[in-house]
Amino acid sequence: MKQEDLIKEAFHIFEEINNHLAINYYSMLEIELSPKQFMVLQIINENHPVKVHEISKQLGLSMSSVSQIVNRLEKDYYVSRDINPENRREILLSLGPSGDKFFKEYERVDRLVIDNYFSKLTIEETRLFRDIAKKIYNVITSGSKSND
Repeated sequence: MKQEDLIKEAFHIFEEINNHLAINYYSMLEIELSPKQFMVLQIINENHPVKVHEISKQLGLSMSSVSQIVNRLEKDYYVSRDINPENRREILLSLGPSGDKFFKEYERVDRLVIDNYFSKLTIEETRLFRDIAKKIYNVITSGSKSND
């Protein structure tokens, strides 16, 4: 079997895993967020407080696009805006009450998935899984493209 075929098979398996987890676990979140809203929330959760232009740069979206996403998230209390005390012209974004609640619930569901599935791997298999994931991430984000 060629490398390309093996990779396509792995992609298919991961799609099936994601579908199963989405239906059986992540649907428990009962929160409807678009993929872009989720990505913005993740950045805020991991880096808060964060500036709009930092999110724009990280996601490769225009400032206008990020502002529209943030406006929708703020309306539902997922995000809160505060003036940067060090530079009053800048707005800092943090999680709002709905955002805090969402990530607490998301963490609970993640723990269920880990306990029910990933805990079945040995520690060595878990390390290998992590190392392969890191390597793929580094290859993808290194910016080098190959057209062999």
